[in-house]
Amino acid sequence: KLDHGGYKSNLPVIKARGIIPSSSKDLLLLLLDSSKVKCYNKMSLGRVDQKRLNTAENQYVRAKIVRSLSSFPLIKKKIELISVMYTKILDEKETGMKGFLLVTRSVWEDEDKVPCEGKYASKDDKDYIRSEMLLGINFIRQIDDDDTNCELTNVTQFFTPGIPTFGARQIAMKAASNFILDIRGHFNAK
Repeated sequence: KLDHGGYKSNLPVIKARGIIPSSSKDLLLLLLDSSKVKCYNKMSLGRVDQKRLNTAENQYVRAKIVRSLSSFPLIKKKIELISVMYTKILDEKETGMKGFLLVTRSVWEDEDKVPCEGKYASKDDKDYIRSEMLLGINFIRQIDDDDTNCELTNVTQFFTPGIPTFGARQIAMKAASNFILDIRGHFNAK
């Protein structure tokens, strides 16, 4: 918990870390590629880039708004997230390490509307639940000089109406563990 009394600070913060058999750059590109989300997230129904916020020449520095849909076994509705994703290169001279930081945070244009299938519905839409990524950080650190392996640290704080808070921690811990294992499996299968 981030028990500081702020918005949703009572919700669990989950951290997972693992070694990924990939270069840090390839891992970042996988995480940024919305067409490949289903390769490492079994609950994903897909992710679409809504808008790119910059067109930097460097392919690893990106900011974009994405819409993702997921399905959880305990919930019959589709879970929707509208998020901004921002990537920063970690400069060894500044930070003492090489790698990338990928930060995700929910953005809502209107709390009373849930975008679904290209139109807007009320927040009481029977098919969708608007979720909120309070904090999403993927810290990708190069761990060897030839960059054949990297370390991925994932920190997440998530809010989904309809998931009881007593079960949120267990669901989040399992999802974080699976996230690391599934990404590792993706690269091992290559």
